[in-house]
Amino acid sequence: MFASSPEKRKHIQDNVDVLPKVYEHLVKMDSFAFPFSLQAQLATNLMEDEDFDGNDEQIANLRMGLGLDQPDEDFWAKIGVLTGALEPEDKVR
Repeated sequence: MFASSPEKRKHIQDNVDVLPKVYEHLVKMDSFAFPFSLQAQLATNLMEDEDFDGNDEQIANLRMGLGLDQPDEDFWAKIGVLTGALEPEDKVR
């Protein structure tokens, strides 16, 4: 595993237990609109994020961001409007 520091490597290793919880929601996505490669990239980005631990609030936000739940009007609805024209790859980034 490649990581920029031992701390980052430890964080990624600790987050591996969260992967099934993340994929539980990603598999609900249409693989044509959100291909498996982008799902994997998003999961990787989450595992690398030092602030992500897969808590209930983060998973709820993930579901809203993916469009699986009604978006929060104060944040996700605005993000959806502002990023509507972006390609899926850019949205994952």
